[in-house]
Amino acid sequence: MEISISHQCWTFLLSITVGAGLSLLYDLFRLLCGWVILRFALWADMGRLRGYLLLGEGLGWILCHFTIGQLFYALAQRLIRLLKKILTVLLSPFYKLVKKILSLFTGLLAIWKKICKKLSFRRKFFLKQRAILLYNLIKSEKRPIFRKR
Repeated sequence: MEISISHQCWTFLLSITVGAGLSLLYDLFRLLCGWVILRFALWADMGRLRGYLLLGEGLGWILCHFTIGQLFYALAQRLIRLLKKILTVLLSPFYKLVKKILSLFTGLLAIWKKICKKLSFRRKFFLKQRAILLYNLIKSEKRPIFRKR
């Protein structure tokens, strides 16, 4: 099954929208980080931006990212797994109900598809002109062998 061009265009436009939203979110965080750096510089060195302040912030980021950041990431993954298990237990009855409703709906759609297919075939059948061979008319010379309907 091929994906249509319109679907690809629509998906491409949605991906542009998601990218723009992520860019705005990143810009928001970047703005907040810049504000924190500025406030820290104002507090620590009376508004003078010094190289050692930026170096210290960079080293702090590196240390945090490769030590506590890894621990935080592992804890976040475990928390997400735990939440998935809890939601699975809580929502499994609802999931089973929705699954039964969808299977019933799918069955009804399959029946509707068969009916529409038959109606479509019958519609085309009556539009065609066919020559009908009548075996009981072969003996009689009054009527032709083939007759158009």
